[in-house]
Amino acid sequence: FRNLLCEFAAGRIVLLSTHIAQDIENTCERIAVLDAGAVIFQGMAQELSEMAEGKVYIIEVALEEIPAIKEKYRVLRIQGRGNRMLCRIISETVPSEQYKEDPPTIEDGYIEVLNRNGGCHEII
Repeated sequence: FRNLLCEFAAGRIVLLSTHIAQDIENTCERIAVLDAGAVIFQGMAQELSEMAEGKVYIIEVALEEIPAIKEKYRVLRIQGRGNRMLCRIISETVPSEQYKEDPPTIEDGYIEVLNRNGGCHEII
């Protein structure tokens, strides 16, 4: 699909509506984010990821620590690592020193833009 889209888009403007961040990263240069029919972001793909710059953190924790983290922060992703979990969050404030800053992705920027607009209340 991505190859076909890139070939078709040569010399044309193509509108792609998707929630799949990977498709956007691999095929789009300019992005617009809509919320309730209104454009809340318009710009280059890199600019969207930069919206979450300095706000994405990662920590490795035990499974039983996840509920406390979810109460405190917006969790972007939880990934199993044996008996430990890798937890990626987005936060306006710097969490404790146990958290390490992680480079933002387009999906992180998308979530940040929606947060600023009040349109992203829960991530499932």
